[in-house]
Amino acid sequence: MDWESLSAEKVFAKCVKAFRDSLSEQDRLYFRDFSSADEMLAELKLDLANLKIHKADDYTRRVVIFTDAMAPYFDVVNAFVQVKPDVMGCLWGSLLLILRVSIIWHNYSGFFDKVTQMLEDISTSLPHYRQHLESCRSSEHVKKDGLVKALCLVYTDILEFVRQILVTLMTLRQVYLVLDGVDECKDQQMMQYCA
Repeated sequence: MDWESLSAEKVFAKCVKAFRDSLSEQDRLYFRDFSSADEMLAELKLDLANLKIHKADDYTRRVVIFTDAMAPYFDVVNAFVQVKPDVMGCLWGSLLLILRVSIIWHNYSGFFDKVTQMLEDISTSLPHYRQHLESCRSSEHVKKDGLVKALCLVYTDILEFVRQILVTLMTLRQVYLVLDGVDECKDQQMMQYCA
């Protein structure tokens, strides 16, 4: 991406568009934005309860750690960049999409476990945005261009991480379809949870 010619608002919008454009037709049926992390978490908890997923509380805890780490990130983003609500909504929707695909299509508790563990690991690697928010707002010496660029890079990297997981899951799905034939039951189950 050409950072010099794009405003931060356009970088975020471009990331969202690139992610949406990368979704297959089928994924677009299952994907939706969420107005908040709490709304996404409520649906995740419902999915896990309906599917009777073992260790659902552990998985949910890991995702909550990630969403809690992202909340101050978005506070900082909103302090310096006027982003549209679909920027956050896309991130929460993309997370639920990969979690749903991994548990419904692949019944991969091991894969699901690894994805939620990676989200927890990402959380611990993120800077402590809340601690820096006030000092950034009050300081005239903060290089806002550099800060905004860093914020854009974090968002871009997280969406790319999610996209790569989705590509992996869809590739595995295609392999299983070839080996086992079409599994319409899984499609119906996925549609039920994404309606």
